[in-house]
Amino acid sequence: MAAETKAQPQRKRHRSRAKKALKSKDSGAKGKPWTFPKNTLESAITIAKAIEDKNAGNPMPAQELVVAVGFRLASDWRFLDLLRSANLYGLVSGTGASNSSISLTQLGQDVVAPSSPSQRSTALLAAFRNVRDFAAVEGFYGGKRIPEDEFFLNTLTREFQIPRDRVEQFAGIFLENLKFLRAFSASPASSDQTIASTEAPPSTTPPDKIPSPVVSRGASIVAHGPPSYWNIPVIYVPPAVVIWTLWPDASRLTTTLLGAAVAAFFGAMPVMLLASSGLFR
Repeated sequence: MAAETKAQPQRKRHRSRAKKALKSKDSGAKGKPWTFPKNTLESAITIAKAIEDKNAGNPMPAQELVVAVGFRLASDWRFLDLLRSANLYGLVSGTGASNSSISLTQLGQDVVAPSSPSQRSTALLAAFRNVRDFAAVEGFYGGKRIPEDEFFLNTLTREFQIPRDRVEQFAGIFLENLKFLRAFSASPASSDQTIASTEAPPSTTPPDKIPSPVVSRGASIVAHGPPSYWNIPVIYVPPAVVIWTLWPDASRLTTTLLGAAVAAFFGAMPVMLLASSGLFR
């Protein structure tokens, strides 16, 4: 009995330790800080653009910035998430706390006020890669096609330790960013700016297999009739003029009509010219 009474407190201690370990394991993913933005790059740019448009690119108080992007309070969680996303992309600096100012970074200036289209596309790609998880996943696929949802999500969890309860949001933002970046790519990506693809490569048809278009007006057509006929210049004479000219001479009219029939049969107008010259008499 004494041994059993001693064992009971030990069992209770083991159970309490197991419960604590289980709780810490379950809350581990929830307690971890977010390593990637909760908003897309396109959405985060609204923070940088508001600073450029409303305050000429100068540091802007958080209370004014929150109104400029469509919210009321600087403590609004939606504004704070958007601001944190802009920070993670490297577009701005500043936490949004009370009496604080948000400033554009050099990267943010290159995005919202570039000196050339190439500068903007380069800055957008740099902002995307400023998020380490995004850069790692992009480098993993190396410009190849992203697999289907299930396999992509499993790869994100196994290879990059993206928490299971956040992996779908990560995948959605990552893929949306890829589409946004390709929209701003003025030229095919170079070797150091390879962007992973979410679509299958389009099939290309060899030039010799492309069907010929319909011949337009004025285009030259190669004739398949006798070469000697088609090399003779043809002068078109209205039938009414021919009949009016040859009416007094019935035999010449008959010969001309016969020549016209032969010409229509063989598709050669020069026969009519020969008939009218009197060689068929």
